[in-house]
Amino acid sequence: QPQTIDETTISYLTKAEEATERVTKLVNEFLDISQMEVGKSILKKTQVSIKDLIDSVFRELEAEIQKAGLSIEIDIQDGTKLNIDEQKIREALVNLVDNAIKYNKQGGNIFVKGEKTTHPIERDKQIYKITIEDSGIGLTKEELSKIFTQYFERGKEAEKLYTTGRGIGLALTKNIIQAHNGRIYAESDGRDKGARFVVEMPI
Repeated sequence: QPQTIDETTISYLTKAEEATERVTKLVNEFLDISQMEVGKSILKKTQVSIKDLIDSVFRELEAEIQKAGLSIEIDIQDGTKLNIDEQKIREALVNLVDNAIKYNKQGGNIFVKGEKTTHPIERDKQIYKITIEDSGIGLTKEELSKIFTQYFERGKEAEKLYTTGRGIGLALTKNIIQAHNGRIYAESDGRDKGARFVVEMPI
């Protein structure tokens, strides 16, 4: 008698397969994104709903979120669309949420906020600001100063939680955001005080 696989397992396997196919397709393009100008030239931009995009990111990472027992709160202004390369921005957001999961505490929380706001310098322009905040192990001042460099590695504290954790994904994430004329930065009040990653994109 052939063994049947329950629907939950099939769902997880399907998501894993889709994620693998997407990442495989992106590898060569990521090499180009190492230079921002090259990145701009290969962007395939369309009008994308930020709420739908973030919802799909959390659906993909649902199994990891449940395993860690995390509480999720998402506060996104409905209806905002950005002119972006959906696949690349999605991968950048997956990187950020994945970090918020891996470097969190069992039973911790993740808060995501999306809002239109005024550009910090060019006050006549509006930007869209996405904040991904976690209750995890946080970042020291030294870690904050080099977190987006290509060879950044978390400290000993993080290695205990996630032994294969490397921040190379954050360097790629920064390049993708910059290729869209956006910016990304990280904030933390210190070790064990959580971290905030902020993405600002032109509207």
